[in-house]
Amino acid sequence: MKKKNVLVTGIGQVNYILQLYSQIISELPEYRFNSLNLRSFGNIDKEKAKGTFFENFDFDFDFSNLVETIRSILSISFDNYFQKHLRVLFSENGFRFISRVIPAFKEHIKAYQIAKFIDCKTDTDVIHLHFPKQEYALFINYLNRKYQIIFTYWGSDIFRINNRMDHEIQAHLLPTSTLITVATPEMKFALITRYGSGFEDKIRIARFIHDWTFYELAHDFMQDLQWKESYLNINNFPGDKKIILFGHNAFRENNHLKFLESLQSIPPEIIKYYHIIFSLTYPSDLEYIEKVKSIAGEIPTTFSYLTDFMSWEDMVKLKIVSDIYIHAPTTDGLSAFLTEFLYTNNLALVGSWLPYKTFLKYKIKYLEFDDFEELSKILQNLNSYSVNTTLNKDNIEHNFNSSVIADEWLKVFNELPK
Repeated sequence: MKKKNVLVTGIGQVNYILQLYSQIISELPEYRFNSLNLRSFGNIDKEKAKGTFFENFDFDFDFSNLVETIRSILSISFDNYFQKHLRVLFSENGFRFISRVIPAFKEHIKAYQIAKFIDCKTDTDVIHLHFPKQEYALFINYLNRKYQIIFTYWGSDIFRINNRMDHEIQAHLLPTSTLITVATPEMKFALITRYGSGFEDKIRIARFIHDWTFYELAHDFMQDLQWKESYLNINNFPGDKKIILFGHNAFRENNHLKFLESLQSIPPEIIKYYHIIFSLTYPSDLEYIEKVKSIAGEIPTTFSYLTDFMSWEDMVKLKIVSDIYIHAPTTDGLSAFLTEFLYTNNLALVGSWLPYKTFLKYKIKYLEFDDFEELSKILQNLNSYSVNTTLNKDNIEHNFNSSVIADEWLKVFNELPK
């Protein structure tokens, strides 16, 4: 029997893509998995990708090819979705939209040529598209052949749609889907609320596979804490204070400024017993980081700012020594960073607005707060709150391990029409 070719494309974030397919490919011998334009892989991961996928296609259209450029322009000019794109640009910008017409043409030409490449050069049967925002999904509009298509949402692609065309491309393409995957029931609800209940029968819950490196290291370091005092000293983390870790990157959506505002309302005689660590890795918005540091400098306690990439060992040790992790982004899917912290059995304070019923389903414990004013009150009276986190580690090991999550994805692929 001929194997069906699956083309994996969309966003190329390696910590999801390679972990997923390296787990499931061997269990799906009737499929052959290829990739297209997963360009954010680093050199090491490109080598790993070669060992994971049967073939890795890398296609980019050369606009200096005038004949193909003109053919593309003629083809897309009469396309209904391209015309809608122009109408949206006009409605948002008035006659200033003229300056955006050429970028729009380029975007659609590139998508048209990618579709042409897939149709003619890849022998694809199934397309698995990750993160279906317009940047990654537009090519599907221009496919001529019929494919089975899996749309996979990661979180921000449904919770943080700020660009109207990201909404429009999903509304336009979702009817072409064979199946749609989301990581949590809340994401399913958000999708149905935005695009209608007609898609409900196509939606499947499939979480992303974690890199188990963190958990293996954490298990070992939690068994023997002799390293802890040295680690605290090297990093100038005070051993006589409660250490609070806040946020997992420097994105404004983590709400660093609101958190600092909540700290300002804590009396000096209480706040001085906390040491605050900000994880301010990517993106490197230096102006924003300096603003965070400036406001923090007015608060009568000590702070640390982590801006460099951390090794697995440093990340593990940071989470183990942090007594509290505060997780309060504006939106989220199902945070791997938070899951890793919960594995340490330390206390996480989590915004109640975040869609984390999956954690509750597996009896993973943390303390919720409704807003930053309530967070301030919790930090002022922390001893009055009791949360039994001692089983978090075991529950994560049993319910978030690679084989359990891989089974969710195997069901998705096994459900595709033969």
